[in-house]
Amino acid sequence: MELLKDRSGIEGKFFELCSSIAHENGYELYDLEYLGGSKLLRLYIMDKKTQSALIEDCVKIDHALTPYFESETWMPEEVTLEVSSPGIYRTLRTFDHFQMVLGKTIATVLNKNLSGEKYKEMPKSITAEKKLKGKLLNVSDSGVVLNIGKFDVEIPFENLKKANLEEDLDFKK
Repeated sequence: MELLKDRSGIEGKFFELCSSIAHENGYELYDLEYLGGSKLLRLYIMDKKTQSALIEDCVKIDHALTPYFESETWMPEEVTLEVSSPGIYRTLRTFDHFQMVLGKTIATVLNKNLSGEKYKEMPKSITAEKKLKGKLLNVSDSGVVLNIGKFDVEIPFENLKKANLEEDLDFKK
């Protein structure tokens, strides 16, 4: 997974507009997906304090964007807008996303399993896997460091196919 680069074209325009509207209404735009083929625009918003959003928050942003969807000439016709919270198991696609969850458990899918001198002391139960789950210890421009058991594993961004927050929910009282 290469960290999300600058958005361009129509996705860039959507991101700029939606980010501005979210900010004006007291929210952050966590992420945006534009699926041009199906004309679907999916926004993920959050309150910076709670790092989540309620249904009322999503409705507020939907209503705030409606006039723009009706008047902007650059927008494709009949775009379907979905506004949501990033969710408990939110996707991690940007440097800021990883920064927000430092110290928490994340799940990753690798492009290739770990190999080389650096990992020869690790058990095969870690190095042979393409799916790893661990505590996020560090994020840098080059990748992340996960703690898996008693091992700290460095994963470069180019080896990350997918990553998401893996909250350990404990509903016991």
